[in-house]
Order: sequence, then C-alpha cells, then structure tokens
Amino acid sequence: MSAIEMSRRGLRRFFGTALGVCALALTGVVTAGTAVADTASYLQKVSDAGITTPRGAPELKEWGWEICLLLQQGQDPHRVMEHAVYNSGSRPQYGMTVEQAETLMHIAVTDLCNGRD
Repeated sequence: MSAIEMSRRGLRRFFGTALGVCALALTGVVTAGTAVADTASYLQKVSDAGITTPRGAPELKEWGWEICLLLQQGQDPHRVMEHAVYNSGSRPQYGMTVEQAETLMHIAVTDLCNGRD
C-alpha cells in the first residue's frame, strides 16, 4: 500500500471518527438539561479500555473535562483530540494508541459532557 493510499485511509478513518464524535456531542447538547455527568463511570470505562496515564485518575478527569469544554466551545473534534489527548503533539501521549485516544474522546462525550457532577 502506497503512502498516499495510507494517508487517504487515515483521513477517511479520522473523518468517520470526527463525525461520530460530533454526533455524540450534539446528542449531549440535546440531553444536557436532564443528564448528569458520571465521573466514576467515565474512569471505569477508561480503565476497562486499558487507558492509563502517569498521574492516573486526576489526569484522566482533567483530559475528559477539557474535551467537554472544548467541544462545548465549538472546537473541531480533531483539534480537541490534538489539544486534550495529544497535548498538541502528532501522536497521543504516553504510548496511547490512536484507537485509545478515540475511545477516550467517546467515553468523555457520553459520560462527562452531558452534565457536571
């Protein structure tokens, strides 16, 4: 597979993920009036996905709330992931895979962005 094909495949995958995150974010906006954030569920799901950071739960909560805040401000989901999870780098931090970064975004949107606890 050529580099161009790999790049195109990566872009298609990214935009598919971005659309999914946007849809989830919009769902969160619609249900925000009645939903309550579930930090414990967020942390459990992140742990179950094998996502860890050197600072543990405090850092993961910080990332989750940052994701919610940036999405609420209307930031592009790709930029949110780059800023909150990649720490403005080209790859996720701490050896996290791209799939884990996407999973973290999804869990934050579904468990945290629907409200605050």
